[in-house]
Amino acid sequence: MQQGHFESSDIRLVALDLDGTVLAKDGIHQDDVDALHELRRSGVELVVATGRSWAESRYALTTLECDGVMVAASGALMHDAKTGETLERELLGDSLIKDVMVRLLEEGRHVHMLQDHQHAGHDYWMVGSGEVHPVSQWWFDQHEISVNWADSLSDVPDLGNTVRLGMVGIGSELDPVMKDIASSFSEDLHMHHWAAVTESENAGEAIHILEVFRVGVDKWTMLNRIAKSRGITSENILAIGDGLNDIGMLGNAGVGIAMGNAAPEIKAVAHGVTSNIGGGVANVVTELLKSR
Repeated sequence: MQQGHFESSDIRLVALDLDGTVLAKDGIHQDDVDALHELRRSGVELVVATGRSWAESRYALTTLECDGVMVAASGALMHDAKTGETLERELLGDSLIKDVMVRLLEEGRHVHMLQDHQHAGHDYWMVGSGEVHPVSQWWFDQHEISVNWADSLSDVPDLGNTVRLGMVGIGSELDPVMKDIASSFSEDLHMHHWAAVTESENAGEAIHILEVFRVGVDKWTMLNRIAKSRGITSENILAIGDGLNDIGMLGNAGVGIAMGNAAPEIKAVAHGVTSNIGGGVANVVTELLKSR
């Protein structure tokens, strides 16, 4: 790794992002799989912390043989990693959903309403009319998830299981939308938009997804809740990630490691930088285990 060796004898929990960190378009590199299996055998707890829902993470969770808990939807949900049972959730709330949806639907696009599947019985409400963005359709086709469709918010019978609102589009088009919402709800909401996980041929240009959560929702907040329940301090946590929703856990964990393929602003908050996806995680874990 770059930026020096880290002391790891006190690490009791490793928090692992998926996309861009261990999960590539062609799957998970075998070196990473082997290293993470060895990590768990050593007694260190592995907690996947991802922007995906549990259903969208099943391939990775199965491949890595995860048990215990996982953090989903960028910290809005905590699940049993094997069964998908919801253990904790951070809901947006009906009033905020109604107010924000007014602005989102002005764009003439479908709005993704991610649900707590255990309580809602499905994964998404898609609200809007017209053609579905091909990136959204591609994503749904890749995963065994259930989607309900509605032309307007009034057609959605229950808003009470919504943890995230989302919208797909070109990044430059989503910027003013996010700024408008932030100007009215900055104290109530946490938002970001970033490159969508997709094959380039499905988009033709850089496509982003805008994500809206209740304020305070963050991977680190949920990870810290897990750690405290186990008597683990932040110094006992090693976090590995590459994206905007990893900044909190990379900056607050005792050891935060950014992927080599991460953007400069992500590397800037980390304590170290490993190599790129497809072996970078294995390098971190190998060093961790050597010093235990």
